[in-house]
Amino acid sequence: MLLHVAVANAQTGDDTAARRLEANADALSLEAFRWHYEPAKIQLALARSDRAELRRLVDSPALGAPRLFAFEGAAALLDALVALGNHERIESEAPQWVREGTYTAPFALRALGVARADRRLLNEAAASFESMGLEWHCEETRKLVSVH
Repeated sequence: MLLHVAVANAQTGDDTAARRLEANADALSLEAFRWHYEPAKIQLALARSDRAELRRLVDSPALGAPRLFAFEGAAALLDALVALGNHERIESEAPQWVREGTYTAPFALRALGVARADRRLLNEAAASFESMGLEWHCEETRKLVSVH
């Protein structure tokens, strides 16, 4: 939970608080559950525009490990791949997550929309985020529509 609050602080511009919370979380973390922390770590790296950390994290074998809450890791991974401009890996990873009505579908649609410079996919992702009540993700996607 500390990492999620750190992400919120980083996204709203309070990196000092984010780093303090992240340090507290790191002190309490267990190596066996690293897979559980890495999606939030990716979100922190995204909020900080830390490309080196993103590259390190997307190559982590723990991130891709099948787990009960794999959807959170998939969403974070897809967002990281977009930030890194890794279109080849997006094309490889995203299609398996495009299942209508699932949490991961709009993240996958957004990633594919960026990789293919396809506004239709980006608009579909934004509408899906909106229907889920994920307004922040919807707004971030709408920003991408204007670029692509």
